Amino acid sequence: MISPSTNEGERRAVIDEEHAINERYLRAMADALAKQRRIAGEATRPQNEIWTNPTANQPQTPIARATIGPLVGRVAFDREVRMLAQGFYIGSWHQEWDGVQVVSWAAPVASLFYQGRRAIDAAANSVVGRRTFVIDHSDIVNYVDDLENEGRNRDDPFSISLSRKLNVPPPPAPASPLLGDR
Repeated sequence: MISPSTNEGERRAVIDEEHAINERYLRAMADALAKQRRIAGEATRPQNEIWTNPTANQPQTPIARATIGPLVGRVAFDREVRMLAQGFYIGSWHQEWDGVQVVSWAAPVASLFYQGRRAIDAAANSVVGRRTFVIDHSDIVNYVDDLENEGRNRDDPFSISLSRKLNVPPPPAPASPLLGDR
């Protein structure tokens, strides 16, 4: 069952929330790739090259470019599932932060996104919704929900939002003038 359409304001809010999570994921992946390249560059040559090879301090050949793409979807459960909480995102690589979990699309558990309740996974019966993102140049511009919650109370399986109320601290007090500035 495809989700019923929501009003434009609600839909825009959902897209903005998913877009923010996608941006965080892409930054985390870029940081991970940079760290991997730095570590690999240090480890891929003998350390005595520093003295025996005058070009040793030049940039090394980078590791083959890993595929880093945007999030492609999301899975929602009707209950807490061990190690997956209330749901997870699907992306090219695994990442976790602040209660958000991204699972690689190549991982066996990703079958819950592709097959939903038909997947051969212990958590398959808990799947209540799958969200597929419409991507434009790594940006989430829309989404399509495939709901599998017939006969259940929850209208929107993604209503357990990952967004949190922002805790914005008050601005600092104005600096008091120094004694010499009078």
